[in-house]
Amino acid sequence: MTVWLSSKLIHLMHEEQLAEHGGALGVRDEGLLESALARPLNLAGIDWVRMHAVPKT
Repeated sequence: MTVWLSSKLIHLMHEEQLAEHGGALGVRDEGLLESALARPLNLAGIDWVRMHAVPKT
């Protein structure tokens, strides 16, 4: 089973890591994070379409 991580979960994990190890607060580029999280979903969608596409005759 595939599990997709939400940006909210990623932010919470990041905050935990910062609390434990230190570092700068926040995310440098929110759009880049969203893009990185969306890529696997897009690829999965493309694969699903390819698997269920009706062949051209």
